[in-house]
Amino acid sequence: MRELDTSDAVRDCLAPLRPVHAELYDRAVGYVLDGAAPHVLHTLATQQPLSVALIARPDAVVTEERLDAVAAVHPGWTQDGAQAARRTVYRTAPAPVLARFGRLLTSVSQEDGADVTERFVRLVDDVGRLTAGAQGRRGREDVEETLARWTPELMSEVVREYGLPDDAAVAVVLQVLVRRDRTSDQRRALVLNAAGDAFLVRHAGILARVVTALDAAGKRSFLDLAARNLEAHTGLVATLAVDKAPEVRANATDLIARLADGAQVRALAPHLTVADPDRLGAVVSHLAGVADGVAALGDALARIASGRLDDEREQLLRRALDGELSS
Repeated sequence: MRELDTSDAVRDCLAPLRPVHAELYDRAVGYVLDGAAPHVLHTLATQQPLSVALIARPDAVVTEERLDAVAAVHPGWTQDGAQAARRTVYRTAPAPVLARFGRLLTSVSQEDGADVTERFVRLVDDVGRLTAGAQGRRGREDVEETLARWTPELMSEVVREYGLPDDAAVAVVLQVLVRRDRTSDQRRALVLNAAGDAFLVRHAGILARVVTALDAAGKRSFLDLAARNLEAHTGLVATLAVDKAPEVRANATDLIARLADGAQVRALAPHLTVADPDRLGAVVSHLAGVADGVAALGDALARIASGRLDDEREQLLRRALDGELSS
C-alpha cells in the first residue's frame, strides 16, 4: 500500500463523492485542505448525494456496484485504502485541516448545525474507531503514532479552530474525554495515558467545573480516571463524595478510602459544615472509623453549635460521635 501525504489522503477519504458529483468532490477537497468554499458543508448536509455514507463511515456496508463506481473514477480506491487514508489524515494533518474535516463529517451525517462539542465528538469518535479497529503490523504502528499524536493538547488546538477561546476549548475537550455516552468507550484510549493524566492535572480548575456539571454516569467516569492519579484529584473526588447522586457518593467515598487516614480527613472534613445534610451520611459514617476522623466530626459539631441553626446536620454529627453510626 502506497504512503500518502495529507492532501492525497483527504482526496481518498472524499473519493466516494466523485462518481455522483465531481464538482462537489472538488469543492469538498478544497474546503478541507484550504478552507475554500465553506458553503459546501450546507450542500452536503442538505443534498446527501449517493455514497456519502462511505465518507461518514468508510467501513459502511454498501453494494459492490457502488464500490466499483468509486474505483472507476478514483483508480486504486478501496474501502481498506479509505480506512488507511483516514488514519493518515489523523496522523499527519495540521489542526485547521482536522477541524474542517470534523465539520465535514458532521455535514455528511446531516448534523451541520451541531454545536462545537457534538462536532468534536464525531471527529474524536472516528479517531477512536480507527485506532481501536486497526489490524496487522502496519495498523498497529499507525495506531501507536495516532495515539501519541492525539493528545488533549492537539485536541484543544482543533477545538480552538472552531472559534473558541483557550479555556472554552479545554472545557470541550475535557467534557468529551470524561463524559460517558454510547460511544465514549471507543475514545477512552485518548485520555488513558500519561498525556491525558497531565492534561487533567494542568487544567484542574476547568476540570472541576466540567465534572460537577456532568450527569451521574459522567461523574463516575471521571472517578475511574481519577483513580490513576488520586492524590492530584483528591479535592474534586471529595466534592463528589457529597454529590446529589447516591451512586456517585458511594464511588467517591470508596476512592477516598484508598488514601492515608490523614489525607482522607483533610479532604472530607471541609464538607461537613457546608454540604447538604442529606448527602453527608456516608461521609460522616466513614470518618467515624478513620483515625482523627472523630476529632474532625467533633470540630464540625462545635462550629455548628456556635454558629447558625442547623438541626439536621447537628443531629447527624452527634449520632456519629455517640457511636450510633458505623463505618
